[in-house]
Amino acid sequence: ASASKNDDARNLYTTLETAMRMATTKAELRAWWQVPTNIEARNRLPDTWQGNLREEFITLGKTLPEGHAEQDAA
Repeated sequence: ASASKNDDARNLYTTLETAMRMATTKAELRAWWQVPTNIEARNRLPDTWQGNLREEFITLGKTLPEGHAEQDAA
């Protein structure tokens, strides 16, 4: 059962990470991070995996351009 649960977590993590990397600006990345279904999905991950995804989020954010003010306001 734990192997299956680990597979589910790995699949969920991969899905979230892939979707997160589709953001092309910091504004898009922040908006994606705050989508309720993404928050709910992250909360289903083990704590350490949530931390890893947050680190990926921060690292990715440092590489992206800011984006337009209109996107920020959304």
